[in-house]
Amino acid sequence: METKPSNHIQQISTRKDADKQSVRELKSFLIASESTTLYGISALGTRLCVYTTQQRNGDIEPEAIVENPARITDTTPAGCWSIDILEPEGGKRVREVVVYINAMCPELC
Repeated sequence: METKPSNHIQQISTRKDADKQSVRELKSFLIASESTTLYGISALGTRLCVYTTQQRNGDIEPEAIVENPARITDTTPAGCWSIDILEPEGGKRVREVVVYINAMCPELC
């Protein structure tokens, strides 16, 4: 995981770059993984976007928004980074992901 500065959430281009990087990494891990579900996290300051993908179909959540070349398209709205690790609910969500990953580890080792 690479943490980007918190002000990156304000710009469409920096959110788009962070999303592309996260999806690219998730895809590369999915190909090599035997796990049924794979998680990825993009961090912009203290805000996180949690990505998931399933081995059986390769669908990635959050779902991509298709870019329209004729207009400015916000393909990764700031709302995708809805988990704030400084908030109780955000910390809870991160712990849930960690518990799931730890449970998968015996399968992967």
